[in-house]
Parts: sequence; structure tokens; C-alpha cells
Amino acid sequence: MTSRIAHTPLGHTIDVMDNGHYWVCDRDKNCREISGLWEAEEYIREREVGIRDV
Repeated sequence: MTSRIAHTPLGHTIDVMDNGHYWVCDRDKNCREISGLWEAEEYIREREVGIRDV
């Protein structure tokens, strides 16, 4: 089971998983498991900067 903790205006989400890791998805539902919240936020930040620059 997961709980949503973030949803950005560009469609990225972060869900906390039962194992303490984070499930990060983009607006196209491409997801990956990331072990730390800071890393999950940074992963999204890097991708959203690329989206805005296009």
C-alpha cells in the first residue's frame, strides 16, 4: 500500500511505500522506486526543469 505525499502541477507524484521507500511517477505513469525523500524530490526537480525548457 502507498500513500500520496506530493503531486506537482506538471503531473509528477511521490508516494511513500510500506518499506519506507518512495514511488515516483511522471505524468505518463513511468515510475521508479527511490530510497530517500530528498532523492525523490531531486529526481522530479531535474525532470521538471527539462520539461519547462522544451
